[in-house]
Amino acid sequence: EYKAVARIQSIMDIKSMKFINLILGAFTENDQSASGSILSHVKKGDLVIRDLGYFSTLLFTKLIAAEVYFLSRLQYGTSLYDKQGNPLSLKKILRGGKLKDAWVLVGAKHTFSVRLVMIPLSEKQASERRRRARLDRDKRMNHSKTYYKWLGYSAHITTVDKAVWTAKDVVKAYRVRWQIEIIFKSWKTCFHLQEMIQEGGQNEHRVKVSIYLMLLFICLFMKEFMQDISMR
Repeated sequence: EYKAVARIQSIMDIKSMKFINLILGAFTENDQSASGSILSHVKKGDLVIRDLGYFSTLLFTKLIAAEVYFLSRLQYGTSLYDKQGNPLSLKKILRGGKLKDAWVLVGAKHTFSVRLVMIPLSEKQASERRRRARLDRDKRMNHSKTYYKWLGYSAHITTVDKAVWTAKDVVKAYRVRWQIEIIFKSWKTCFHLQEMIQEGGQNEHRVKVSIYLMLLFICLFMKEFMQDISMR
């Protein structure tokens, strides 16, 4: 049995499958605290795909100001408004179980315009998400009737226009983010990162050096691997 002691934050260029940045931090540092690190690595016209853990309305306003496009899952409970600034009822939005695709205003404190895309999931997918929610013992979660209806949708926000992406394209584009999830999973499974730190090892500098050396090895391995694939 292993206990998590560190968290690796990464920024990857999906087109080239190259890591732009790797940050080693404490496991107690949540993903949202690292959400702003992307700003120093993007330029006008780039597209940033964000996991829900990095959801930050303040960051999104900064990306918009920098003319950087983004795609993210929508966090449940986020304030929504129509173009005139009138509050939108999530309960009403969820009625009918149909696809929703419209430009709205998001965020109570940092309000900005985004395209809201909500696609109904299959009954099997929705039932599985609701089953897991019923087993969740976290008292902070809002398991109201509206929340269970929410689980029947794949909800995203983006600044990419309909002329570029259809609603289905939005979902397909977001799936690209799973490439990094697959990579992290392969690290744990194939490289056994959890086994490289000896039990009882408490010297912070040695632990950090060990992890960075392993990450360096992985990057070199991936470079050779990607070159080998491109040559086939």
